[in-house]
Amino acid sequence: SLASPNNAVIISDGCSPLQSVVQSFSVKSGQRVIFPSGIEMPGFSLAAALGVSDHKGRQIICICESLGFIKSFSVLQSIADYNIPIKIFVINNRLHSHIRKVQEDHFGQRYVGTSSQSFFNKDFLKTIASNYRLNYYQLSSWSNLDQIGSILNSPNGTVINVGVAEGEELLPRIGFDVSTDGKWEAKPLHDMYPYIEAQKLEAIMSFLSGDSNERC
Repeated sequence: SLASPNNAVIISDGCSPLQSVVQSFSVKSGQRVIFPSGIEMPGFSLAAALGVSDHKGRQIICICESLGFIKSFSVLQSIADYNIPIKIFVINNRLHSHIRKVQEDHFGQRYVGTSSQSFFNKDFLKTIASNYRLNYYQLSSWSNLDQIGSILNSPNGTVINVGVAEGEELLPRIGFDVSTDGKWEAKPLHDMYPYIEAQKLEAIMSFLSGDSNERC
C-alpha cells in the first residue's frame, strides 16, 4: 500500500485476498478500493479491473488468489489485446488455502481435492504470463519488496507472483463451532481466532460494557 499512487484503484478478490486487504491495506486519499464483500467469488477482481481500466491516468491494481487468476483467462486475453497496464498481484497460496484450513480444523486434515498433488507446477503463473505477453515478477521474500515501486511504474500489464509460506495463517479470523446436531455456528466478532481464554474474554467484555470496575 505504501508504494501505490494516490490515484490508484485497488480491486480485490474475495476469500484470502479480501481478508488481507481489509485488514492491512492503508488506503490513501484519492484511492478507491473495490471488493466483492459477501460474494467471495474467485475471479471477480480481474474482470472488475478490466471494467474500470477505461479510467485514464489511474493506476489499476488487481489482487487475487491463484484460483481466481486461472479462472480469468479470457480477461487476460483482453488485457494483452488492448495492452492495458493492469498490475495483477497473485497471492500464490497453492490454491484453496481457505478450504484446506477448514479441512484441517474440522475434518481431520482430510484434504480432499486440495492436496499438493492437485496443484499446478511451480512455474505455471510465469508460463501463463508469457503466453499472454505480460511481464512477470516473483516476490518470494521481504528483500524483494523494494521492486514494487518500479513494477507499478511499468507501462505494461504485469503479473506479480506473491509467494506465501505453506501453512501460513491469516490472523485474526472468524472461528466456527460445529454443534452436536452437525450445524455450523459462527463465533461472535469479539471472539476471533487466536482465541482468548474464556475467563479473560468474559472479564474484558464485562469491563467494556461498563458492568465491572475491575481492570482487565
